[in-house]
Amino acid sequence: MNQSKNWYESKTIWGVIISLIGWIASEYFKIPVNVDITDPNGAETVSQVIQLVGLVIAVIGRVKSTTTINLD
Repeated sequence: MNQSKNWYESKTIWGVIISLIGWIASEYFKIPVNVDITDPNGAETVSQVIQLVGLVIAVIGRVKSTTTINLD
């Protein structure tokens, strides 16, 4: 790992950002989502899926990483 890349080129960072967006949408904005009206937890389920996708991307990015991140 002697090479480095910009932070925005990191799958790990993007996974964390996506997960954070899902959490913020759920906790603070209560964003309405077009889901089945018979499911009272539909919007919460969608935000949880967004969080899960973000976390999976972060883990995959961390496992496959071959370079360090340059924060400059």
